[in-house]
Amino acid sequence: MKTLAPLESIRFCILLALAAGPTYGYALQTRIDEDADDRVHIDHSTIYKALARLEADGDIKRSASRSDSRQHIYGLTPRGRRTLKIESDRLARAVRLLEDRFK
Repeated sequence: MKTLAPLESIRFCILLALAAGPTYGYALQTRIDEDADDRVHIDHSTIYKALARLEADGDIKRSASRSDSRQHIYGLTPRGRRTLKIESDRLARAVRLLEDRFK
């Protein structure tokens, strides 16, 4: 199993988007775009590759949609929440260091 942090930016974006609640792939891509204020667009194939890695690492869980068995719903696991918190704390510390150094 992979260490909890630091994360590649795509993994962080996915976990951050899933913190709003479970969702399916296209809606996840939309959330990521909105979270990035449309400054970053991540291709859907890149998202699905990262989802597979996050699932293999135990950070997310995939389940079949109740309305369409071909559609998958992705959600955070407890480990995924811990991973997101650790990475968020690491990034917040980096921002504080930058602010201190550019005073």
